[in-house]
Amino acid sequence: MKQFFTCLCCVLALTFTAQAQSPKIHNVGVADSCGAGTMGAVIHTYVTMTGGTPATCVMEVNFGDGSALDTVHFLAGTGPSYVMLTSHFFNTAGTYTMKYVLICSGARVDSAHANAVVGCTYIGGLLYLDANSNCTYNAGEHYVASAATIKVDSAGVPIDTLHTAGYWSYPMHGPTSTVFTFTIIGNPTGYTASCSTSFNATFSGPSTYVHHDFAFSCSATPVYDYALHFSRALRGSSSTGASYIHLYATNLTCHSDTGTVTLHVSPKYSINTSSIMPTPASVSGNTVTWILPNLSHGIWHALYVPLTPLSTTTNGDTACNNAVIAPTADANPANNSISLCDSVRESWDPNEKSVQALQPLAPGSLLRYTIDFENLGNDTAFNIHIQDTLDSYLDANSFALESSTHPVNVYRYQSGSLNILKFDFPNINLEDASVPDRNKGQVQFTMRISSLVSQGAVIANRAGIYFDANPVVLTNYAYIKMPTEAVEGYEALNGVRVMPNPVSDVLRIELSNAGWEHVSLFNTLGQQMYGQSLHQGSNRISLAQWPVGIYYLRLEGRAGSKVIRIQKQ
Repeated sequence: MKQFFTCLCCVLALTFTAQAQSPKIHNVGVADSCGAGTMGAVIHTYVTMTGGTPATCVMEVNFGDGSALDTVHFLAGTGPSYVMLTSHFFNTAGTYTMKYVLICSGARVDSAHANAVVGCTYIGGLLYLDANSNCTYNAGEHYVASAATIKVDSAGVPIDTLHTAGYWSYPMHGPTSTVFTFTIIGNPTGYTASCSTSFNATFSGPSTYVHHDFAFSCSATPVYDYALHFSRALRGSSSTGASYIHLYATNLTCHSDTGTVTLHVSPKYSINTSSIMPTPASVSGNTVTWILPNLSHGIWHALYVPLTPLSTTTNGDTACNNAVIAPTADANPANNSISLCDSVRESWDPNEKSVQALQPLAPGSLLRYTIDFENLGNDTAFNIHIQDTLDSYLDANSFALESSTHPVNVYRYQSGSLNILKFDFPNINLEDASVPDRNKGQVQFTMRISSLVSQGAVIANRAGIYFDANPVVLTNYAYIKMPTEAVEGYEALNGVRVMPNPVSDVLRIELSNAGWEHVSLFNTLGQQMYGQSLHQGSNRISLAQWPVGIYYLRLEGRAGSKVIRIQKQ
């Protein structure tokens, strides 16, 4: 079954150079022709090549409609990935299975399949807060920023479930006169469906877009869901580029309240306090606090902290930063805090993918992926889409969209043995490089590690970002490595001693070297409960007020990463 998702708005994660590999198909992207009669689909393909070049490799495409094979050359580039673009006109509506064969130096080295739906019609519209209760969207009314669930029936048979926030969309296709029914079966956090909760639409063949909005009201009982996004550039003292942290804070529900954001900056940097934006409520050492009133409706508030590396901070060091938005006892505590340890480096691409383990690494553990994108061109980016080919050690069925800075439709499909996510940002109208406050975007999602993963395995993948009709912009590879041994107890390891364990009051972390720089504590649900910087010598964490149970302590720094099981009694 196809799945569609829509949204408005570890242990140590590693980034390093990908190992050499044979030429292969990295991703196949297909834009269907919904709403455009029987017009053919435009096919976007890019290939990761290490043993070949555009001069030695071509793509053979079979469109699946009986037409002649098409041989397509790749666009020139700097590698290691190259892009092939082509289009095809289909004479009749239907679903076509297309095959791609990669040929390098005359040898057929890889292949993939993808489906194109020709002759369908998109239906969709807004999910909005009906402020004046007239069941009609009026200018100025807010989109719903938290997720709703919509059931899709075709001819009375359930066929799909949509997870939507702010905007929903679905391609109808099949025999003419088929009746599709779209029903709200799960309200967004803090909202209640109003007016009609169900809508029928009849598919009459390829046609223009069908529009329908769903209206909501604020729930009678106030509910809050505070969230943070985080981007950064952390450079060494010899670098010429700027170092900074960007935070984005919001409350995803319609109930307005004050949020407090606290940022703890790595001791490897000093803060340029006079240039912080907006002006914080306080700065104490390397801790910055903002008090943000009237947070609501998923409206993101940008927070900027410029940094200066210490003279002893060099490229290759590890810098750990963490931020939290309070109150944390809201509808979804998992998105209230961010803790990241990065390698200090010269180059920071604004189009980046990163990964964070939300639980100690093991089969079934939850990972959070973040894709940042930025329009560095000299004109508005009107439409953007991202394609992300998933590692085989990720459980594609566990995908959950967490948040996005812009309305997005997410489609998951398969190409051969590959699972691919496609994030569509239609009509995003992202400003150009001359407007740095409005030329950035970010999407976050979670996924679980496959039960088939082995100890020591590396989970790696990257994304391709398409700005309008321009060639793909590839992100870095986001890597995370499974531990080679089981989660450890409290005995001394690599200069660390954690005691006592079990603990009833104060937990002591004794460090005999400066290789460990940050600690986080997680509960058994994978929610981060606490985080702080570490220093050589004795560090203390008070657990006196914490509930009895099992917690996981995650240590990070230049020495690597380590997870220790803690029992609170």
